[in-house]
Amino acid sequence: MSHHIVEVKNLKFTYPDGTSALQNISFRITHGESVAVVGENGAGKSTLLLHLNGYLMSG
Repeated sequence: MSHHIVEVKNLKFTYPDGTSALQNISFRITHGESVAVVGENGAGKSTLLLHLNGYLMSG
């Protein structure tokens, strides 16, 4: 049985100026998995990581 270290369901984030940064993000990270966050500039990588670390909160 897998032990989920992180589970995200339907994460959405919009900045105060109305810019949508994350839309319906869902994933699980299980014990022992390696994960990379990749994407183009402006795709939301930093926003996702800031959110997961508690620096940003969804409304």
